[in-house]
Amino acid sequence: MYWGAKITIWMVVVLGLASPAAANAHCANLKIAYSANWVPVSYDLKSKKRLGIALDIQAEAFSRLRQKISFHSGLPWSRQLRMLRAGELDVISAMHSSKARLTDFMFSEPFYESVVRIFVKKGRGLEVSKKEDLVGKHGLIPWAASFGQEFDAFAKDHLQLTEFREPERFFQLLAAERFDYLVIPEKMGRFFSRKLQMEDMVVPVGPAITVQKIHLVMSRKSDCKNMLAPFNRMLKEMKADGTIKRMIARNLELAYGK
Repeated sequence: MYWGAKITIWMVVVLGLASPAAANAHCANLKIAYSANWVPVSYDLKSKKRLGIALDIQAEAFSRLRQKISFHSGLPWSRQLRMLRAGELDVISAMHSSKARLTDFMFSEPFYESVVRIFVKKGRGLEVSKKEDLVGKHGLIPWAASFGQEFDAFAKDHLQLTEFREPERFFQLLAAERFDYLVIPEKMGRFFSRKLQMEDMVVPVGPAITVQKIHLVMSRKSDCKNMLAPFNRMLKEMKADGTIKRMIARNLELAYGK
């Protein structure tokens, strides 16, 4: 009877520690920052806020885990990174990994892949079959973007790239022939070229420069960091039951139509 009681108590303690409730015991509200113009991953429209694949997946996953969350947009990317390092934010909703970022932050399992392409003004004659074709040209890239360790290292040593914060500005500068090319996730590029009615003027060329996996990223100083493991388990469950596939399809249709 005595040993049975001890075993029962031990099982309750172990199961309690493994449960989502134990993981989020010190996490009253998980604060998630997101980029407001990364279509279709995370973005805002004038008519509606908090759209995108990352935000839908995270809202569903943390709901299943019974974890309270709040989404925050409008913060510049550099400030998001600074606040995440300091623990003033718990999570950034979506990020590509890099060697430096893996040291600074805690990454979830990937939940989406982003194909990165080169966009050019149609008719300028720039042919791109590999990244080396960009040497000697002047390009544009989103502010503080990372497109993988290999491309980032090559760009640092060999490419002339100017960073800009506003996607609409990318296309205006490219159309005005102020720059030769733009490096950007393909779906994001197609969204803004259509929005600005530049689909026949600014076009993707050549194969993908890189394919980047996208992750939720958590602060190492967050009181909520114990929620990363349950979140990863929930991603696996949502992949298995088809939830993530349906969310991706719905968001692609919302952003680009059928």
